[in-house]
Amino acid sequence: MSLDVIRVSPERIRYKLEDVSDLQAPVWSGDWDLTRRWPMESTIKYRSIAQHFRDGVPWLETDIFRRSYTDRFARGEVVHGRQSLEELADQYDVRQAELFEDLRKNGFVGRVDGVVQAPDVYLGRDGELFLGNDGNHRISMAKLLGLPSVQVRIRTRHPEASLNGFERVKIEPELHEGANDIPAMTTPAERYAGYLLAKTAKGVVIELGAWLGAMTVYLAAGVRDGGGKLHTYDRFAWKPVHTKKAGELTRPMREQFELNLGPLLEHVKIHSGDFRTSVWSGAPIGLMMLDGPKRVKELTRTIPIFGPSLMPGARLAWQDFAHFSCYDLPASLDTLERAGVIKWEGGVYPGTMGIFEVLRPITAGDVSDSQLRLDRWTPETIEATWERWVDRLPSKQVPRFLCGAVFFLHDLGHVNLATSRFRALVKDHRDDIAKKWKMIRETNPDFLRRYPKLDAEMGPC
Repeated sequence: MSLDVIRVSPERIRYKLEDVSDLQAPVWSGDWDLTRRWPMESTIKYRSIAQHFRDGVPWLETDIFRRSYTDRFARGEVVHGRQSLEELADQYDVRQAELFEDLRKNGFVGRVDGVVQAPDVYLGRDGELFLGNDGNHRISMAKLLGLPSVQVRIRTRHPEASLNGFERVKIEPELHEGANDIPAMTTPAERYAGYLLAKTAKGVVIELGAWLGAMTVYLAAGVRDGGGKLHTYDRFAWKPVHTKKAGELTRPMREQFELNLGPLLEHVKIHSGDFRTSVWSGAPIGLMMLDGPKRVKELTRTIPIFGPSLMPGARLAWQDFAHFSCYDLPASLDTLERAGVIKWEGGVYPGTMGIFEVLRPITAGDVSDSQLRLDRWTPETIEATWERWVDRLPSKQVPRFLCGAVFFLHDLGHVNLATSRFRALVKDHRDDIAKKWKMIRETNPDFLRRYPKLDAEMGPC
């Protein structure tokens, strides 16, 4: 992906491209910039946003609901995780109103939902900027609000196009050569989110689960640029599954980790061993980036070590919050949120990260076995809880997230219900789910052997 981010007036983005599925390289030739364009103001999303926010038309009466969404529901599709026009309109009333108000109040910064990088655009030979599939709501709102500028990332440009005359924006951290080649189980958007969170953290930054350091270098760059300090914890024990993901190591894992950090090593205090038995100094913590603790039995042992030092306003960033099998996290964090301990901030897509604001220090009592026990959950509470999360997550994060409820139901013994729910998800979101399912089959076949009916429903992928 091109890393060119520019700041322009939203009025410079006059067109949308009909199809961008084949524009997969930073430079792409052909006549796509001449033959696929149509005016932004004629697109159904722009018209509908204008109808609602400018003219006061209820969402159900806008063009996108009366035409596009009505047709999709009639075909039996699930749209943005919702089953009906009414449910989707309720979702729009919350999400789009919050986005519109945020733009009105804060302007258009180089992010979406708090931390995800700027929307992609496509640069034509004549200097025209085109929207593709991303950023349509946000750019349309910026136009309606008359915002002076927006920040966009040039995903692809025509070989005859020039960046001369555009205001470049520097948003990526300065990293040493090879830093972005470190094998990773996080997405670029998640790592960039880690950089922003670490840079602005008001206190020490803690990382639980470092692996080879792909996220660590972004956190270290953040504390470097923000004047903080990073403590990272890992057992540094190489497993066979790691070889499948990153190839063979030629040196001890911790040694490789330190080499990967390069000059950023001076900003990091490394703790080797099981973080569930660690001792913390008590220094105030401004950010915890969590990859390791994923199950209740791990949460109940880990969070009491660091939780009392979390300051109000600190952030928790859980890398696998929306991952298929990590249903302990949404269940446990929902419990903490309802108790007034944390507050949801947003999800990062591409990726599975969820970010929470800490409202008060977290005590051992908040995360005790009795507070977080999962065996008392019923199918009704699981499905109601996951539905609440659906309304808050980035829409593209939803299909895989809903698979977590399926695993939860299955593990509580509701196998037939889980299988039925999974069948519906696969029907509506096969391509998205299959990508992750294929990786699990290749790296963790024992896991899928626990769920033979679900694996059979997935079929070839």
